[in-house]
Amino acid sequence: SLCAFMAGQAVYVHHDGTESKVDNLVVASCRAFTYFLSMTSLLYDHIKHIIVDCATGNIVHQSYVPIPLYLCSSRQLCSLILGCLLVFMVTLEPILWCLGEFSNPNSPFEIFTSNCAAASDEMK
Repeated sequence: SLCAFMAGQAVYVHHDGTESKVDNLVVASCRAFTYFLSMTSLLYDHIKHIIVDCATGNIVHQSYVPIPLYLCSSRQLCSLILGCLLVFMVTLEPILWCLGEFSNPNSPFEIFTSNCAAASDEMK
């Protein structure tokens, strides 16, 4: 998961605006793995734990705020924060902003570009 995240976010991305079909495909594949497999399993696990803790009454109160007991573990709390950050990151994903724009209609791989007008406007 970490290697796919690093490859899709920083290592394999050309920040000078140049990209090839292979680059786009690799980056989109790494990001799809990160968002659709890693993020969804994290969120599923946390939703399941929250429901189980609430149903069984395993709740602690911190400053009058009810918190599921499993979140008292720093590992679980960090995992929940990671899941929330991944949800935030997917909303800022430039590949998703560019889905409707094709710079070259003859190439099916241009759909995975992150260099489009919509992404440029949002990155400013």
